[in-house]
Amino acid sequence: MYCNYKNTLILLFVCAFASGTSSAFDQWQINEVFSSSDGRVQYVELYTSESGQGGWEGLTLFSRNQDDGGATGPGRSLVLDTALTGDTAGRNVLLATQRFVERTGLPPDYYIPESFLPLDGGILYLGSVDSLEIVRED
Repeated sequence: MYCNYKNTLILLFVCAFASGTSSAFDQWQINEVFSSSDGRVQYVELYTSESGQGGWEGLTLFSRNQDDGGATGPGRSLVLDTALTGDTAGRNVLLATQRFVERTGLPPDYYIPESFLPLDGGILYLGSVDSLEIVRED
């Protein structure tokens, strides 16, 4: 029986590379955030210009109020538990509260709880990929 090990190794390398590409999530950016003054209507928009950024199972979105004790204080977190399907190049992802959906009719990719975003200023982290300082505007 003849086995071509060179072709087998190349195929294994290609499969490993392809699966590694689909599990990437390091090119996402926090593009926009919004919160009503009472925190009931909120959304976060994420954006990437890159392909192969759909494998973010386990990626955590984390928010912390400015008075939550700095980098070690408590906060609110949401684990993104499902991979995105399809090409991610030029893609926006919407995370929003149920009240946002009721007011706009736009279905989010993920739901966030009310008052997830800090109301008095703070910071929003997208895992270790991106962060955004949130400043309260009066």
